[in-house]
Amino acid sequence: MHPAGKPEQLRDAHLSAIRVPVLCVNGTRDALCRRDLMETALKSVKTRWDMRWIDGADHGFHVLKSSGRTDSDVLDEIGDATQRWVALLQGT
Repeated sequence: MHPAGKPEQLRDAHLSAIRVPVLCVNGTRDALCRRDLMETALKSVKTRWDMRWIDGADHGFHVLKSSGRTDSDVLDEIGDATQRWVALLQGT
């Protein structure tokens, strides 16, 4: 969405051109994608765009030990969310 530490340099111009459904997964600690900026950018999107925010995860989906979760837990969460999303698209 933007370079680290430079949220004013948005990289969102291409989003409105996307015409296929999107499942976008981001961590709430992602230094390259502030949630408020993403939500604003998505107002220009015309396709189905589903956001999945992973609580406490960074850009690489790593979580702090203090979160009580492991990186493996996060990957399982992403996998489960993806499976459900694909099933929704297929109407199952």
